[in-house]
Amino acid sequence: HGAGEVLFNSTELPGAVLEEGGVGKLVAITWILETALVSGGNDIELVFSEKAMADLGTQNSAPNITHANFIAANPTGMVNIDSGDNDGDFGAIAMGTCTSGVAAGGGPLMLLRADAGSTSVYVSGLSGGTLDINGDADATSFRLIFHIEY
Repeated sequence: HGAGEVLFNSTELPGAVLEEGGVGKLVAITWILETALVSGGNDIELVFSEKAMADLGTQNSAPNITHANFIAANPTGMVNIDSGDNDGDFGAIAMGTCTSGVAAGGGPLMLLRADAGSTSVYVSGLSGGTLDINGDADATSFRLIFHIEY
């Protein structure tokens, strides 16, 4: 994935808030990439929204969502996970946790809001730099763990 390319389209985070139409506080994000660290890479941009974001774009391509679809998703915020945010290189696995006020990205401390009648929020991902998941035969998964306070 090159910088600015779509990693994944809108993905539901069910139960991200306690009450329908409510708010939860995102305090940290842990990422686990089952491949070696890419020097100067591993930057990730996450866009949060109240509703599913229809067709952010094709994976491995630049985003091409329409203005109407972007606004209809009611975006609530964006988090940059910087490659300097607690990267841990464990050989075949890279891992890090992005928290408020720590390291280069400044952390994810933000409020997540669900749409009326829902306890889910949605997240879409863009590559902020070179992120080689598909080109690595040993790369088996990319996981995000969201630490949310109710």
